[in-house]
Amino acid sequence: MRVCFYHTKQLGRTKEDAARAAARIARATWINANFAVINENSVVSRIMKLYNEFDALRKCSSRKEAPGFQSKLKVYKESLEAEFDIVRCGPFPTPSPKIKREATSLAQKGRLPVVRRRTLFCDGPLQAEDEDEVLSEEAEDDKDEDWTMEGFDEEAHPELLEGPVAADELLLALDRSQVSSRNAFRSVSMAARFFRLDLKSVRISRSTLQRKREKVRNAVWMGIREAFQPSVPLTVHADGIKVRDLKGREKVERLPVIVTGKGVDQILGGNKIQSGTGAAQSAQILANLTDWGCTDRVRAICTDTTSSNTGHNIGAVVKLEALLGRKLLYLACRHHALEVIPKHLFQELVQESKSPDLGALCARFEKEWPQMDDTKFSAGTEDDELHRILTPETVERILQFAMSKLESKQVRADYQYFLELAVLFVGGSLKNFHFRPPMALSSARFMGRVIYCLSMYMFSRGGQFPLEDEILRGIREVNVFAVTIYLEPWFTATDPVKAPLNDLMLLKNMIDYLPVSPVTANCALTAFQEHLWYLSEECVALAFFDERVTVETKRAMVLNLSIQRKQNAKQKMRFVVERHDGVYDLADKDLDFFCYLDIDTAFLLSDPSTWHLEKSFKDGLETAKALQVVNDVAERGVALVKSFTACGNVTNNEAEFQKLLVVCRKLMMEETSRDLTVNGVIERIKSQIK
Repeated sequence: MRVCFYHTKQLGRTKEDAARAAARIARATWINANFAVINENSVVSRIMKLYNEFDALRKCSSRKEAPGFQSKLKVYKESLEAEFDIVRCGPFPTPSPKIKREATSLAQKGRLPVVRRRTLFCDGPLQAEDEDEVLSEEAEDDKDEDWTMEGFDEEAHPELLEGPVAADELLLALDRSQVSSRNAFRSVSMAARFFRLDLKSVRISRSTLQRKREKVRNAVWMGIREAFQPSVPLTVHADGIKVRDLKGREKVERLPVIVTGKGVDQILGGNKIQSGTGAAQSAQILANLTDWGCTDRVRAICTDTTSSNTGHNIGAVVKLEALLGRKLLYLACRHHALEVIPKHLFQELVQESKSPDLGALCARFEKEWPQMDDTKFSAGTEDDELHRILTPETVERILQFAMSKLESKQVRADYQYFLELAVLFVGGSLKNFHFRPPMALSSARFMGRVIYCLSMYMFSRGGQFPLEDEILRGIREVNVFAVTIYLEPWFTATDPVKAPLNDLMLLKNMIDYLPVSPVTANCALTAFQEHLWYLSEECVALAFFDERVTVETKRAMVLNLSIQRKQNAKQKMRFVVERHDGVYDLADKDLDFFCYLDIDTAFLLSDPSTWHLEKSFKDGLETAKALQVVNDVAERGVALVKSFTACGNVTNNEAEFQKLLVVCRKLMMEETSRDLTVNGVIERIKSQIK
């Protein structure tokens, strides 16, 4: 304590610096007496504890006569007079010259001598046969304890974690399951005992397991990077999210970046960015592309339709084009473009809300849900006011489409739930169906408003969720539009070659809906006309590969390509907003589409009726179908980043975090339903043992 007081009072140092100086003196004293001591940080902690106790007593010095103070002071003085014991295992005998020579040799090789515990308490000099045992490089059994000589690096221990419990597949599964190294240590130990492995031959510790996991993770990551040699046109996807920082509680912005193409689906990273502006996003996208060496292969970009991405001056797309020095084919996320329709309908017809969630009405339904009986609901076909709209032909068309989609697994559970609710709304029946609890109120959920409206209407008609007449009418309008007009475009939005014609058909259907409900149709038209990205001069060329487009229309499209635009003609906007446009209404700029994607245009010289026989057309069709026109891959990247930052268990190292994203994304894509079962896991572990 005198050393601590000297450093704080005379030299003006902090308590921690003073404690560290005293710790070094104390450790040197014990080491000179041939004792193995605990590490410096532990000694500093003990000295700091004594110092803090002294400060606490000094603050209470005004109550010297109090019996409690005197007893505490007595205990503290006795602790100072006691021996400051920082010995780790006990006295260490003076090493013989042979041991010193062998220890020096091992140190030069970067290895540590292993000293058995019983030798620490030997009286007298060691015998010659004991010296070889002391320097044995074999692993100790469970009852032995290691001691490392002062000055050697403890990280130089040889890795002894081998065998089935350290199989690469098992360690990667720990990453995939977001298991921390501490919890993984417990799990691996129990697994080793369960499969009756010889634990005496395996050294298992948290730090060893963590190093082994990082080694395996790095090997897989390097393999993925080396195998990533794309030779096809790529589309880059990006979507930002605010998540918790790896080393703190503050929120940071991260940008998952993914590239897709024919046979390619690769996440490049999920790095932190300073802000969500277009400049910051474009700079990070370029950094990821450059790091992975695929800058020259990127020909298109797919993002959501927010202003930070699509802005004409400061949007991420424009900024990235400036950084690359070339134009990109812009593929706006069709799900984001279509979701604006129910959003505007809900705000106009049901309840206007400025909150970031779905609003008070949906929150009320979520709150009252536990008291509802999910067997008491009423379909839309039981409403007399809907008989003129939901005709038998219309109902049959809706049921046919929805049931065909339900035969295949949907990529998201809320997509399937939308289909199921649509079937119930038009009077259909489903096997093993049950209503699900209300989904999250976040407005970021694509199907949120539609699912809430369908559920609230059917339970309101069933007498369990009272609604005002005006609100009920608005919800009815949203539901009818959703199942008759909106359902099919949403579930065909992922097909790139059908995108232009689908948008035109949706516009036509909304115009035809004007006599049925002018308010609803006009609201939907107003919203969707601002998002006709796939009727732009470039993207509309996807219709060349749409088999639904007639041969006559394709002939008109080819003819229109040969018409040169006048020099003084006004350039069209990036998207077309006129209702009367058709897929044949093209200009010479549409040839840029084929240049972006390296598509051979030789088939354009032949008649459209024979295109299906042309190799250039077949290759172009494969390239066009490989385009991702929805940003779902970026959404999955966001979910991956969010899950690993939320748990915060696997790593807090930024470089390891980036590797973790790449490796786990690959594991997720390779998983099968069998891999996710308990029996599947046990079978894989048993196969490693064999």
